[in-house]
Amino acid sequence: MGTYLLHALDSEEEDCARVACGIISDIATALQELVEEYLTSFVPELLKVLRSNQRSRVSKLHALQSLGDLAVYAPIKYCTLYLKDTLEVLRQAGEISVSAIDTSEDEELEQYMIELKTNVLNCYCTVIGSAKECNQQQEILNSSTVIFSFLQRCLNNEAHGVAIFVLVAGLIGDLCDCLGAQVAQLCQQPWVGQLLKYLQS
Repeated sequence: MGTYLLHALDSEEEDCARVACGIISDIATALQELVEEYLTSFVPELLKVLRSNQRSRVSKLHALQSLGDLAVYAPIKYCTLYLKDTLEVLRQAGEISVSAIDTSEDEELEQYMIELKTNVLNCYCTVIGSAKECNQQQEILNSSTVIFSFLQRCLNNEAHGVAIFVLVAGLIGDLCDCLGAQVAQLCQQPWVGQLLKYLQS
């Protein structure tokens, strides 16, 4: 089955790629820690989808979800092999999700931007938790300033709803849990306090 999934991910048929991503997520959930033996087959192809300028928006959303599922169940091998590449892909996807694009007259694009932002936030949470589990905190620390900048920009569009604010606050908590006092200065930025106060009101 693995060979068929790889062909599907590499296919020009976006529906095939999306189905393959869904099956990979199902495999990860079913096999749990045993899925690590498939990481070297699945992860490079998923990263290729996310890096490509030719793949559809929806395929990329599904690929992000699949990466997160693999990182959850095989954290040590995943972080050892792919943490740095994943953080770079998340940085790029996050930058797109908070870019100043006028979506006021394009409901489909607006929904995509919300979903992309949500998926990036969720994937960051998963990867950061996995990195802590396998003592790979240094890579997260190296990216912490970029991540906090992304989180601040996530708050710029209130139309995207309180759910995004909650995810941002949760990710800040995950970063504190992973890095402790090393992110104390970043957490002292005024917008962080304003966010927490807003959510408590």
